[in-house]
Amino acid sequence: MEPCILACHLDRPLYYLVRGDFFKKPLYRSLLQSLHMLPVYRVKDGGLSVVKNNYETFDNCYNALRENKTLMILAEGSAEHEKRLRPLKKGTGRVALGTLERYPDLEDVYIVPVGVNYTYAEFSRSEVMIDFGEPILARKFLSTYKQNQNQAINDLTDELSKRMAERIVIIEQKSDEELTEYLLQMDRSKRPIPVFPIVGHQENR
Repeated sequence: MEPCILACHLDRPLYYLVRGDFFKKPLYRSLLQSLHMLPVYRVKDGGLSVVKNNYETFDNCYNALRENKTLMILAEGSAEHEKRLRPLKKGTGRVALGTLERYPDLEDVYIVPVGVNYTYAEFSRSEVMIDFGEPILARKFLSTYKQNQNQAINDLTDELSKRMAERIVIIEQKSDEELTEYLLQMDRSKRPIPVFPIVGHQENR
């Protein structure tokens, strides 16, 4: 849902990284490409022979960022609705720092951490709360990247994880989920969902 929601409400077109196995059939590939989607191939989608196709995808990402386009990356690498932050993949750091390495004259690559919180993600007419953080400047990690690429990517990923954790609801222990959900329901009952969908910009929720 996150790509759909942000595509509807942001004032710029988004480019997305999605699973490469969706692109196997020519018809699907053409449709997805028309929607600004770029494939990311995994070993389990066809072994090392398909993973090498990611070089083209990274090139497309570098060029998109150079042209001031906006990439949306689901940094956790999976879509599971739970109130916690899973370990982030390193792709965001690789793309950002790889772009600066490819185009050293580029001013910077800005990574905006976005937290998306749902009341009931599986139900229609529920609420979603989106929180945009201050951008992380990738160039801050570039000097380390020139000496040790893995260290710089890890550092950037850790910083992104920290910033995202500040923007989402986190229930640390699974054993606390049921009680927490009851408490959240009690709190929501004080603020009924309006009849018509609305967009609000209050931070108090």
